[in-house]
Amino acid sequence: MNLRNCSRCGKLYVFSGQQLCPDCFKEQEDDFEKVRAYLQEHPGANLEQVHQATGVDRSTILHFMRTGRLTAREGFAKELCCERCGRPLASGRLCTECRSELSRRLKDASHEPARGRVYLVDRIMDKRRQES
Repeated sequence: MNLRNCSRCGKLYVFSGQQLCPDCFKEQEDDFEKVRAYLQEHPGANLEQVHQATGVDRSTILHFMRTGRLTAREGFAKELCCERCGRPLASGRLCTECRSELSRRLKDASHEPARGRVYLVDRIMDKRRQES
């Protein structure tokens, strides 16, 4: 039996693939349904309006968008941005361009012969220095 502490409330529970205990998971799903239903009825709503109307915490709403469960509307452009370049996003953590570039760099790095320990961050920084 694999026991873990809930990342939200700290309660001990039997791990079944979720990072939350069953009670917190159900609460999170209820929050998701509230937000989804509100956005269907009010497609132009921004983050603050959704928060005020549903009572769901702003960080929880953004978490739903970062994980791809919800897609941001125009009103969320300021709150949900690419973690690498800062461009507005509809969902996720990285914009299409940054995802493509990181994917390309990983592919390029996988074709180069290994030289001892190789750190992706070091390679990215080296390439940035060369491009400057």
